[in-house]
Amino acid sequence: MMNEDETNRVNEIKRNIESINNQLNSLDVQLSSNINIKKENKMEKKNFSLVKAIRNVANNRQQDEFTQEVLNVGAENFRSTGNAF
Repeated sequence: MMNEDETNRVNEIKRNIESINNQLNSLDVQLSSNINIKKENKMEKKNFSLVKAIRNVANNRQQDEFTQEVLNVGAENFRSTGNAF
């Protein structure tokens, strides 16, 4: 059986453990949110090939979605400089 001082010390340790556990849970929630944000902001690297785009046009093939998007942005930029094609 524990004396009063030992009981108080054990209760203090339990409170400290509970407090630390709450802090860890809070950090875990914050970390989970940060990971989800990073996943949403993660960019995918794709390669663009001008030669492939020209071959597709020459062979009357449709461009894939990514290539078409790059070509559209390039055309907009070209027009914004005052040039037309």
